[in-house]
Amino acid sequence: MLTIILKKIHLLFVILLALTIMNVGLYLLNSTLLAVFVGIDIYLIFLAGCFSSFFWIFSKENKNKNQLKTNFIECNDIQDCISLSNLFNQHCLFTQVSLEGYIIYANQNFIRYSGFSKDEILGMNHSVLRSGFHTKEFYYNLWTTILSGKIWQGQICNKNKAGDLFWLYSTIVPQLDNKGKVCKFLCFMNEITELKKVELERDELQEQLFHAQKLESIGQLTSGIAHDFNNILMSIIGFNNLGISFFEKNDNEKGIASLNKVRKSAQRATDLVDKLLTFCRENTVKAEYPIKPAKIINEVIDISQMLRSGIAAKIKISFENNLDDETLGILIDESELHQMITNMLINARDAIEEGKNESGQISVNLFLDKFETPENCYACGRKIKGEYINLSVSDDGSGISEDKIVKIFDPFFTTKEVGKGTGLGLSVVSGIMNNAGGHILVESVLGQGTTISLLFPVVQINKNCPNDISDELDTEKNIKNRKLKLCVIDDEEDILDLYESQFSVLNYDVTCFNLPTLAWDEIRRDPNYFDVVISDYGMPEATGLDLANLILTIRPNIPILICTGYSDKLKSDKDLPIGNTFLFKKPIDVKKLNMCIQNFFHLTE
Repeated sequence: MLTIILKKIHLLFVILLALTIMNVGLYLLNSTLLAVFVGIDIYLIFLAGCFSSFFWIFSKENKNKNQLKTNFIECNDIQDCISLSNLFNQHCLFTQVSLEGYIIYANQNFIRYSGFSKDEILGMNHSVLRSGFHTKEFYYNLWTTILSGKIWQGQICNKNKAGDLFWLYSTIVPQLDNKGKVCKFLCFMNEITELKKVELERDELQEQLFHAQKLESIGQLTSGIAHDFNNILMSIIGFNNLGISFFEKNDNEKGIASLNKVRKSAQRATDLVDKLLTFCRENTVKAEYPIKPAKIINEVIDISQMLRSGIAAKIKISFENNLDDETLGILIDESELHQMITNMLINARDAIEEGKNESGQISVNLFLDKFETPENCYACGRKIKGEYINLSVSDDGSGISEDKIVKIFDPFFTTKEVGKGTGLGLSVVSGIMNNAGGHILVESVLGQGTTISLLFPVVQINKNCPNDISDELDTEKNIKNRKLKLCVIDDEEDILDLYESQFSVLNYDVTCFNLPTLAWDEIRRDPNYFDVVISDYGMPEATGLDLANLILTIRPNIPILICTGYSDKLKSDKDLPIGNTFLFKKPIDVKKLNMCIQNFFHLTE
């Protein structure tokens, strides 16, 4: 605007100059007329000069002020940047990482925590710092996120040069090139080792509480388990003897029917052991897939049958599933669900017996519950609003007084007689529900009964949930025109005989080893000889996991099937090494192993 005004004043000068020249001409014609015009011209020139000087001085001063202001701002920005940089380097760890994971830059804090020198850390791959604490899926999800251009945040456990662990809360920001593609990563980290230690200690104490309560529950289950096992063993022994007698009489039809009875009884025993091991598992794992409504009710029925011998015959147990939508489920570890159901059923039984009732009723109901008006959770005190899957257990026992309801979730608080309970049951239920993001409601009338409702967050179930055997497998080579060569390792000779007989019938070329070291020597001698490795987990000299890690170093794509009777370290395929590795739990139907192999090599019709 100022520039435009100055241009107009300069234009006025030009006009006045033209008037002056014109006045000279008038002088030659008329001196009086000249005097008048000269006076006007001088006055206008004076005004124009004043205005021009004023605007020139004003513009110059304004320009200087703006320049000073700019310099002041730039100076402040520099000082701020220096201060922020010093503050950042004092309290944060920072690295710049290439697309392949190699460290391009690291600040002094990161270098100090890593234990490496600056020369060592630059050019090193970030994976060198992996502690082994996280699963392969953890890193897969991390890399998938940042390679897609999204920011990743979370806690990472790293290992320094000396082998000591340290925890970082990391924010990884993808850096884009001029084409908008990810080219580098900026990693901003805060050290949280001490906070994590406190958190892990708290979790350990809570786990000890859970485990102590499990021991109490197992005592309640013992008589029921013994009863079921004796029935199963009686069935196996009886039908086995009956089958032998039929075959001796050449009555093959009845002999085969008896063997089928033996197989069914053995499967019942397998299911019972599996449920007991699931219940007794010392460490729970985070659930990955939701549990469907029908399975929830089946769990309740199975546990009630295990408890049946400890519950008076006149106490009836009913089950009702009012949740018809199979696309809805709950996300919780199965062992935790077992433990909660067991606790609730035992409490309901004790409440009925405490009420001195000769008969009673325990009702289990599953339904979708909607809370339009918020209610308070009895366990955590937070407001309950929205939709939840409600698993309620009701009894017509003694009931709980209002002054005691608020205390029933406190550890070691119990309304039972001395020697009939530790008071840990409902406190454990409260802890499990809190970890699952759920709530608990209690309704009780003294002398009439109690209803305890477990409210689980609703989880949508994907119809394409993965099966036990993955169908997303890469074929290493085409073997359709020849027998597959199997390497089978197990320290039990009977199991090796079983594998060899059954796989031979299925047209495999089977080589058996009773020690993992013998198998490793043979595989190392000719890495490409075998097509599939089937190994037991617990063996002398080395575990199946140790053997798998060795084999994968020289044959990364070979399918390895690891079989285990029970191991707290192997709960799913995710605990296995990265590669074509699969986990099977004993007792194993060889048909399942065969199906896995056939699917891997795409041999199924």
